[in-house]
Amino acid sequence: MSGDEGGRRLVVSLPWYIPEWGSKYGEPRYGGPAASPAGWPPRVSPVPGENLAALLGRTIADPFLQFVTSRTVGGALPSLNGRHPAELTFQWWNDRWPDRTDFAPPEYHRDRVYWRLLAALFGQLRARDFVARFPHPDDPYLLQDVESEWWGHIHMALRFAHDGWRLCPEPWHGTAPPPGLPCFHALRLWPAPAPSQAHPAAEAAAEPTTQPPPPAAVVEPRAPGRPSGTPLLYAELARRKEAGEVLGTQAAEAKALRAWLINAHPKQRAPDALTIENVLRVELRQAVADAKAKKPRNHPTK
Repeated sequence: MSGDEGGRRLVVSLPWYIPEWGSKYGEPRYGGPAASPAGWPPRVSPVPGENLAALLGRTIADPFLQFVTSRTVGGALPSLNGRHPAELTFQWWNDRWPDRTDFAPPEYHRDRVYWRLLAALFGQLRARDFVARFPHPDDPYLLQDVESEWWGHIHMALRFAHDGWRLCPEPWHGTAPPPGLPCFHALRLWPAPAPSQAHPAAEAAAEPTTQPPPPAAVVEPRAPGRPSGTPLLYAELARRKEAGEVLGTQAAEAKALRAWLINAHPKQRAPDALTIENVLRVELRQAVADAKAKKPRNHPTK
């Protein structure tokens, strides 16, 4: 990730502003262009176990953002509540927030810097520079990784709740999310468990499509190496439930899902059956219970 894409620093054309009260005559002065420092935006490195709200707080404390804010407008920054992280890419930012030298609203220049920081942060999540984890529904002390491809899925949106930030499926421009998508609660962040394989341009390489995928499809990850097939398993399990193909036990269904993934998507990284059973524990339990409830009982004749 680089803060000066193409070797160019971010330049903000600061608008006219009124100096602080008490300055000589209070005459308006032109702020002029302000350039970001070299290496901006900085790479984010979370403290192990840090919640997303705390990391966002450290992000918006960025000195360059504070500098631009002090010369434009204060007040609340735009909220991330309800935003889709897959949308927040460098390409989106470049199209939505060009430099303006006309009489743009003062908050435009501040928000331009703010959204650039957030596009960089979520670019790191998509590139797996660091990972988000969530507590298992059955065991809050068991933390599981949020697969990086979910940050690039256009139907996944951020919501702030009583337990912190959540990443859950929501409609995208009127298009309903495909069935079987998970919801991740109480997100906390950790450094990547292994050295990141992302190259310096990982942010650009990890940028997802903003086109809604077809039903039961997911945005494929673009990080180097074989991507995980876990998102596909959620969709296949939902299909099997609709088709009445769910087997009689969670273990058997996990093995069947693994065999399907290997055959249908050989380029995906297939977790072992026990991992599938642990990750999809709640979904598998419900699917097996529903299948048993629908299965007709045989009553032997006398």
